[in-house]
Amino acid sequence: MATILSNSHLNLAEAQKRALYDGSRGILAELEETNEILKVAPWYPSSNGSIHKYVKAKALGKGGLVDVNGAIPTLSSQADVEIMQILDYEGLSKIDEKLLSDSENPEAVRNSEDLMNAEGFMNEYMSMVIYGKGDFKGFANLRPALETKRVWSAGGSGSDVTSAWLVEWGEHGVNFRYPNAATPGFINEDRGRQLVKSADNAGEMFAWLRFFAIKSGLHIYNEKCLLRMANIETSGSSNLFDSKIAVEMKNTLPHKGKYATWLVNSTVMAQIENSLLDKANIAFSRREVEGFGPVTYCVGIPVLCMDAILDTESALS
Repeated sequence: MATILSNSHLNLAEAQKRALYDGSRGILAELEETNEILKVAPWYPSSNGSIHKYVKAKALGKGGLVDVNGAIPTLSSQADVEIMQILDYEGLSKIDEKLLSDSENPEAVRNSEDLMNAEGFMNEYMSMVIYGKGDFKGFANLRPALETKRVWSAGGSGSDVTSAWLVEWGEHGVNFRYPNAATPGFINEDRGRQLVKSADNAGEMFAWLRFFAIKSGLHIYNEKCLLRMANIETSGSSNLFDSKIAVEMKNTLPHKGKYATWLVNSTVMAQIENSLLDKANIAFSRREVEGFGPVTYCVGIPVLCMDAILDTESALS
């Protein structure tokens, strides 16, 4: 059976499993069903706590032809040391004790409420990954304008357009970093029954609390590993997802799509699946993938749905 990625990435759930943080894996399993990026995005420890230092190459060294008794050329590359801060994204799920006391199965009710809050928490985090927030620079912050070999235009205009992202994952591609001495990625802690302020701020109430947090930094090791097809119209029949641009994007990636996935929202997914119905368009195919079910492929690269990508982006120029 096919797999999404041909190399062995350590995704968020596996990172926690290997670090023996089992408490949140149940919730993570549910969240992965609605945020497929969690199944493929790799996580690695930072170089130094809440700071991750890494070297980014500016120019590679070159060799040369050597005559008899000639000197061997010295290889000298150029690089910059980059510093990235690992940021905290946190939330607190509060479940009113009265809601549980009236139930025949209070544990199931609490888990259901916590899961809904966790979904909202994760959806906002995914939005931050795409569009950034505060000091966290998301995909769109890093690819804000049309640019040769990084950002392409599908030809749409106005403020009702969206984007498709082509991401090559890996330690030398796009990955997430977490503090090397902390819980990998997603933190889920039961804080028990506490006296808290009521929702209307009129007094206090007893509630069951669960703390969620993600300590993360977005690491782009190679700039060619994060590509954007912008200006995709979300309605009409023209200026839609462009398979010819997709071919060019694929061949811009360092490994030509070997470790890559497309990230699109439901609107673009529907455009791609409509193109799949055109048997003459060989850019699109569908395969059965373990852990995902039927998966659509575009130019040989799996397409994953990420509804944090908006339909209301403004056209890039």
